[in-house]
Amino acid sequence: MIILALKVKRNLYQAWNNRGVALMKLQPYQQAASSFKKLYKLNQIIK
Repeated sequence: MIILALKVKRNLYQAWNNRGVALMKLQPYQQAASSFKKLYKLNQIIK
């Protein structure tokens, strides 16, 4: 579901957060970090 949401709307920050959390639980930490970096960048744009 998260991947589908990001395909439809790339700047959906909630989905990037959820993706990062899910990946951390599965332990591909590099991918999780990438998701959190994207979330951080989107947060800077919103402010």
